Amino acid sequence: MIAPKATVTINNTSSGWIVADTVINPGGEWHFVYQNLLLPLEVTVEAEKRLDDAAPDRETEFTFLLESWDGIQWVEAERTENFEGQILFRETFHAPGTYYYRVSEVPEGGAYQ
Repeated sequence: MIAPKATVTINNTSSGWIVADTVINPGGEWHFVYQNLLLPLEVTVEAEKRLDDAAPDRETEFTFLLESWDGIQWVEAERTENFEGQILFRETFHAPGTYYYRVSEVPEGGAYQ
């Protein structure tokens, strides 16, 4: 995970690499493994939507956009809806390299602005 301007909170045991501005670990374990990864590599980019410090209910949907940087501009990679606050994007890497992604909420009107 490369999120140099973000705060990353580790709530569960997991593994890999983290590059972030701040890492908060209230009790999860993080293991530095996978030095020899095989390609293609499937990864999940996960985020969380909160409303007044709580997850939205099942009926309250928001749209989120995952964009990738192609070296010149941001290009739409995927759109998804939240499910009870959870936002998941799945990407597959086919070659070693540095990849940049941006996640944003798509303003589509409705009950929330």
